Amino acid sequence: MKKLVALVLALTVLLTSFSAIPISAEAKVKYTKKSIDYSTKYSFGNDYLYAQYLVLSGRSNGVKKINKRLYTTAYDFMKYSKKGENEQMISYIYEYDGFNSLYDTLDIKPAYNKGKIFSVKYYYHYQHGGAPIKDTYGEAFNVKTGKLLKIADLVPKAYNPTTKSGYKKLRKYVYKKLKKKYSSSEYMPDIADTFNRKYDTKKALNEAKYVLTSKGKLYMYFMTYDLSNNADGCLFVKIPSKYA
Repeated sequence: MKKLVALVLALTVLLTSFSAIPISAEAKVKYTKKSIDYSTKYSFGNDYLYAQYLVLSGRSNGVKKINKRLYTTAYDFMKYSKKGENEQMISYIYEYDGFNSLYDTLDIKPAYNKGKIFSVKYYYHYQHGGAPIKDTYGEAFNVKTGKLLKIADLVPKAYNPTTKSGYKKLRKYVYKKLKKKYSSSEYMPDIADTFNRKYDTKKALNEAKYVLTSKGKLYMYFMTYDLSNNADGCLFVKIPSKYA
């Protein structure tokens, strides 16, 4: 009898311990931050020239593919740059325009990180005097396979732009959102119509830039000058997400 009671207690403890282990859907990918940094400080100003990227932990083929893409993005951004290359430019701009800093930077930051999905946000900042250009967009990956995800992988089935009905529904949805959000601006009156002209195929809409946030919200992003002739920065609208 005592042995039976002891066995029941042992099983209870074992089951309790298993229930405390997070399920795989809640697992998070670990990562470290690295950078390629050619920034230089001068007596007359600063030259910010760098790319910061992420390195995911693990040795699976999926993780290797993601790490290769993130590193390649950072490397390609920096490959034509070298430390000290902007010394004369920053000196000239400081003397004639009053600017004391140049920016040519890329920051890759983590966003959604749950289960098999990992997303990042790319922040670009360019300013060599005059108005700055700041662009943002994101990418999401299947950690298990390393697949780069597109809009069709992130929206509910009804909005899948690779299907005829989904394409029409999502395109109409984005058009209305752009019309409502930006049509009141005197500088950007044709944003929605420009979107309709440029994203007039299933492929174009499916490959549109996006950001999948840390909370699973999904935004379609348009880079500076993509839908407007003005340097107003990124334009974006929220679209349905199956991870929100």
